[in-house]
Amino acid sequence: MSVRRHLLVVATQCHTMGPPLVRLEEAARALHDALTDDCLGACLPGLPGQSGLLVGYLDQAEIERNVREAVEYAAEHSATLVLALLGHGFVPGDNPTLYLMARDSTQGLPNTAVNVPALLQAAVDRMGVAGVLALIDTCSAAAAVPPVPSLTIGARQGRTRLDLLMASAVQQSAIDFNMTTALVDLVRSGTGDTLTLGVDAILPELRIRARWQSIVFHRYDGQAEDLWLSRNPRVAPVSSRYGSFGFGQYQRAMRAALPQLHALPPVAEALDLLLDAPESPQRSRAESVVRDLYSVLRTCELLRSSLLRDAVTHEALRRASPVILPPEFFAPGAFTEAEVAAYLALNPQVGQSGPAQLVRFILTLAEQAGRDLQAPELRRWVDELGLLAYANEVIAELSDRQAPRELRLIVSLHASLTGDWPEVVQAWVMHGDEDVDHADHPCEPTPDGVAIAVFSAVDEAERLADARGLPLRHVEVAAPAGLLLQWRPEEIELGIRLGLTHDVVLHWSDRFKQSPETRRINRWLRDRLRAERPTPGHPFDWLDDHRMLEIGQLRDQLKQQSFGTAVAVGCQLREPEEVLTLLLTFTPIVIWLGDPTPTGDPRADLIAAWRELPRGFLTAYRKRWRNEPTQDVLADLRAVWDDERWLDFCHRMQWRDVQEDKQ
Repeated sequence: MSVRRHLLVVATQCHTMGPPLVRLEEAARALHDALTDDCLGACLPGLPGQSGLLVGYLDQAEIERNVREAVEYAAEHSATLVLALLGHGFVPGDNPTLYLMARDSTQGLPNTAVNVPALLQAAVDRMGVAGVLALIDTCSAAAAVPPVPSLTIGARQGRTRLDLLMASAVQQSAIDFNMTTALVDLVRSGTGDTLTLGVDAILPELRIRARWQSIVFHRYDGQAEDLWLSRNPRVAPVSSRYGSFGFGQYQRAMRAALPQLHALPPVAEALDLLLDAPESPQRSRAESVVRDLYSVLRTCELLRSSLLRDAVTHEALRRASPVILPPEFFAPGAFTEAEVAAYLALNPQVGQSGPAQLVRFILTLAEQAGRDLQAPELRRWVDELGLLAYANEVIAELSDRQAPRELRLIVSLHASLTGDWPEVVQAWVMHGDEDVDHADHPCEPTPDGVAIAVFSAVDEAERLADARGLPLRHVEVAAPAGLLLQWRPEEIELGIRLGLTHDVVLHWSDRFKQSPETRRINRWLRDRLRAERPTPGHPFDWLDDHRMLEIGQLRDQLKQQSFGTAVAVGCQLREPEEVLTLLLTFTPIVIWLGDPTPTGDPRADLIAAWRELPRGFLTAYRKRWRNEPTQDVLADLRAVWDDERWLDFCHRMQWRDVQEDKQ
């Protein structure tokens, strides 16, 4: 499933083709209603202003403009675009190109009608669009397929996806919108026992129902993510209890263990069937899934109880989860709490059971909501799972977190007006949100001078930490882009490397700039970090094409929010300082190659280590410093990690300086 899905249905009449198409509006509205139903298609309107249906006598320019606007809107939100085109269509002569006839189109005259393949090609090639699922119900609909070579070039270099369902073959009539009507019936009734209905899954039944015409299906698969048309209402009742993820795991496990099954039993009856089967790894896996789903059922009941009901929001579930949650769990129409509970129970971290992961999740959620962790409802639930000792350990850990237990030091080189080495290093010692101390450390404007000033700030911070009886492990260093590219503050030495004794994280010092634009961008980035969570398997955007990093094109893509909140650059930069500055302006987390020839696969290693970052970088650096055998490519990478806490700090510093200037 995609994070977000947009729908645009275009149903157009044509004056020159005689009487109006009688069933056009009825078919278009039925399709629109089914695909925007939260329990079925779960699509959002494809145009800004809450519009997803255009029907009637539509101008050629109006159709083209609205489709382009829908494409841009989908790109802005990284959404899948579901596009339906209904009406009269023609193919001019021997040219296998479908033209959709608008209000004043003339049969056989291409320049009076809408070039459908061209629209589709532009849509799938648009950066940011997660894929295009197109439904074409016209005569000669099969001529809507864009030329395959055209899909493999362009801005995305073929890394895109197009599913195209067409109501008729070339030079064949489409009859009374039979395909659309049959499609709506299938979406509303459901078919089979898959969680979602893809076009290929419903195609055999659709062809039976839409008789007397040749339904054509075309797929261009340039990326792995599946496109789906609708949820399957036949499995919705089960999904509401165990989530789509849980039901899918149950379905696969049971079929592997009991391949002779014709129909899946209710989960409550599955264990008896499994215990009667011969022992096998497949049977053991299925038993584990079934038992974990009992934990899911109890957990969902607790989430929907009076104790936690008011605490369950998308953001609260994300923050409480010990792992990154797939974004489709939060799409319209998703059974969110069931999806989350099943995912945590059936996808435990290494060394932990699914029910134990649920215990940590629920207790964290309750603690964040200010609930009593000794509430009878929570204790009963823990007893049902049989994890009393583990729950008590989690409760003790959460209680310890309620107050900050260590200081952190922030040092910044932003006093440099030219972006070079500054004559003063500013430092703050923080305890949570409390500003314990702030001092300026004058220095020579050289690498050695700055290093001495940084250690001076560390010494002072350690003195304050000793006085408070608190540790000081975390040191955050902010610098301009030019210095970030050449300077490794974790490697500066005063007897021993700073990065061996402290956890060092890099930030971008330009976020301190006193301008309304910088404050606005910082606030926007902070809101994005809170709202957008990394997708499993795709926690960052990977940029390894020099054409994408050309300043003009890159600026346009960043302003259009074509990338997420983390970007990794997989090639050497031709204009490193300019590119890094531009990326950091619009992206809070930026990773780049510190070594021009990294070992291994940087992209794969980053994905695998994402949950441990940014500290994982320093772990890799330390291994390399100690000459430990390692293939960890993280040691070849550099990163600026401007997380929510850093952006909050910048925000406070900016407004404090503004107030001081007014006094």
